Amino acid sequence: MMSTTNILLPVGLGLVVLFNPCMPPFLGSFILPLDHCQQRQNFSRVSGLSLGLAIVEAVSFTQIFVAGTFYNIDGLLPGIAYVVMECNRAIEFDRMEISKFREIQVLEKLLNDCFKKRIFPIVAWTLPILQIAFCFSMIQLHDKISFAAFPMYVGMYVDCVVFNMLVFVGAARVNTISVGWITKFVKDDKIRNSKWKMKAVSSFRPLRGEFGSNFADALTPLVIQDFCSSQTASLLLLAGKTK
Repeated sequence: MMSTTNILLPVGLGLVVLFNPCMPPFLGSFILPLDHCQQRQNFSRVSGLSLGLAIVEAVSFTQIFVAGTFYNIDGLLPGIAYVVMECNRAIEFDRMEISKFREIQVLEKLLNDCFKKRIFPIVAWTLPILQIAFCFSMIQLHDKISFAAFPMYVGMYVDCVVFNMLVFVGAARVNTISVGWITKFVKDDKIRNSKWKMKAVSSFRPLRGEFGSNFADALTPLVIQDFCSSQTASLLLLAGKTK
């Protein structure tokens, strides 16, 4: 399924650019002559350039899409989902064992070592920016985007919102569960009566889905969506004032 998508999406994007090379935010809207973008009948004169732009856009999109789907869909998202699943499975039992918390700490360490330095920070910065850009484009440039291309903008915007929420809600869920888990450990009479168990519990810290030097807590998904909404509104206000 993914291999088919890796072919169909770049081909579809290339066809869109081929027949409408001046469509923003593609490369042709920046480099093609202004008279060609203003007069649709002149596109036939730059068919070679349009074909070249379509190939460049399709190839670059293929590289971005394949790399993005592999690291995000096959790596980051399943990793967070697996840690969340293990946390949910552990708290279903009446008695939560210290050894189980240690096991999930190992999973958290592996997850952060794989993703916190590059992949998760890129997701944390890039997807909100893309979400803002697509929302702004759909509202501000709705009269300039063709009817055939508008669903693509909507789909990309929805993808950004959904993936943002899935990643950060999952990472926040891990942190929230671990905080409650440690609190229950501290209140457990059997653990409090054992010195070595209390020392072990006192060494615990809440689990974190880290991106760079930051981590996701319970409010992070809401903060990100609030940031995206406020920045989109600010851009729309600035665009309205410049008219």
